[in-house]
Amino acid sequence: MARYRVGNRYLSEREYHAEVTSNAGCVGALVIWGVLSFASHRYVVNAEWPQALRFVVAFVVPGAIAAPLVFGGRVLLILVGVIVLLFVLAVAGSILWRLA
Repeated sequence: MARYRVGNRYLSEREYHAEVTSNAGCVGALVIWGVLSFASHRYVVNAEWPQALRFVVAFVVPGAIAAPLVFGGRVLLILVGVIVLLFVLAVAGSILWRLA
């Protein structure tokens, strides 16, 4: 049976896997919240709206969407990887499109 040291604790293999998965879920939810906030601010929010409505649409709504994803753990980690890969491909495609 493997033991893993995390901070001042020693965890079994099952406990270590649960710790890593929960951390991945939190980081993934933050990344998805950031991407959704950027996208909603860029493409949805209208400058003529009141400031409170712009704030809610740009930050609160994406936070409410990303919050339940914390419990997704491993699935969320894969989803974030796919999003990052698509972003890198989009940037590379955009650069190549401008060169052509």
